[in-house]
Amino acid sequence: MTRIPISGEPPLTDEEIRYARQLIEQDRNQRYVVRMLKTHAPWIFLIIGSILSGLYWIITHVTFIKGTP
Repeated sequence: MTRIPISGEPPLTDEEIRYARQLIEQDRNQRYVVRMLKTHAPWIFLIIGSILSGLYWIITHVTFIKGTP
């Protein structure tokens, strides 16, 4: 692919083009992760909250005291 330099700039090298494409791909991946987190946040909080409330119940209701029958 032949590029016409703008305002006398030298054309991009293959390495620079690869770097720019990697940046674009990383940006797409970050936006995808953020979108998925926003979409699934209620479910994530529901599951984590259930697990934590279960752990809280176990910690507060199941005690092992030495010397009790």
